Amino acid sequence: MLKEEIVSIHKGEILLVSGPCQAKLFSGKAHCLGKGFKELIVRKGKSLPIETEEEIASIKLTLYETANYEIHKGGIGYSIWKDELKKYYNGLGKEIKTIAVLGPTDSGKSTLTVILSNLALSQKIKVGIIDGDIGQADLTPPCFIGCKLLKEELFDLRDTQADFILPIGFVDVSLNEELVIESIKKGKDLLKDAELIIINTDGFIEGAGLTYKIKMLKELQPDLIFLIDNENLKNAFSNLGIKLATLSAPKGVMKSKETRIQRREMQYAKFISTNNRIVLEIKNLNLGFLGKKFSGWFEEGGIYTLYDETNQKMRIFHSEESTIIVNSAFKSINLPLSAFENMLVGIEKEGKIQGFGIIEKIIDNKIRLITDMKPKIDTLWLTVIKLINWNEQKIRILRI
Repeated sequence: MLKEEIVSIHKGEILLVSGPCQAKLFSGKAHCLGKGFKELIVRKGKSLPIETEEEIASIKLTLYETANYEIHKGGIGYSIWKDELKKYYNGLGKEIKTIAVLGPTDSGKSTLTVILSNLALSQKIKVGIIDGDIGQADLTPPCFIGCKLLKEELFDLRDTQADFILPIGFVDVSLNEELVIESIKKGKDLLKDAELIIINTDGFIEGAGLTYKIKMLKELQPDLIFLIDNENLKNAFSNLGIKLATLSAPKGVMKSKETRIQRREMQYAKFISTNNRIVLEIKNLNLGFLGKKFSGWFEEGGIYTLYDETNQKMRIFHSEESTIIVNSAFKSINLPLSAFENMLVGIEKEGKIQGFGIIEKIIDNKIRLITDMKPKIDTLWLTVIKLINWNEQKIRILRI
């Protein structure tokens, strides 16, 4: 189903377009997230605000499937944050070199990240983005942290892809908060050429999430924190000695649980081609998991054992049970072979994650991998996500 409409907006109004949709400037001038445009694409599951500084502007919308639009009198778009952001405009890339963006789920963190990057890029400042939202990742599939040195302004973080990819392996931050924090710190090092680094964080901020975020901020030491939609937490972050700005959340742009799941599955499909399969000798590979890299395959009694540099063990064995068991006392990670089937993996080649795939089967010491990458592959970074017809299933982890 396709529908075309020409919609006019006046100064002070915001045209909120929900995709899939194409928007073309028909008359006047308009901008989206601080960037002027003649044409933009709004992805399925995404909403973008279009505004004008003129008396009137007209936009031609081509609406596909369930796409729709609304005209708002305020409460969303660049305009709700414009005055507050102006206070920091001249400091970007100077005294402000690192920004952390915090807020609950669907509070507009990714939108603010785009606006801040556009403001800096308009001043010819080199901007680095660290996408630390491993559950709703934009630069990579979920389970990974993406780092990007931006070359131009954009409307949606999903319009670009990461220059550097860091493996996490899960979407629930509470499984290993330290790994996420250390990976973001590593991302800052990888983006050493950036004059301004913007860290987009996950929505885990209430309850135990507050303790995690405070720990993260103490270690990252950003120059400025933007806290969206949570005045109640202002005092907790104010005591860190880091400059803090609070912003109101956009109104009426909450995503449903179904939409968030759909967007995650779209990300998986974006990064993985199902048209190609390769077969790899399992003993020629390193396996990475939870930030550790294991190698040196040793087989005894049908159990494979690999070791990392600290002598921690990864044990792989035959079992119909797919639970992964992490034994801290014996420094071991125990993975049944059944857990590998349909598992999402990051593919490392020449010391760098360069793509993604799905393990289809492991048979006779060979891994059949769905991916568009070619051998030779160094390492497979394992995750706790299975993808079956792009439907996401989580592999259970038991810590003992």
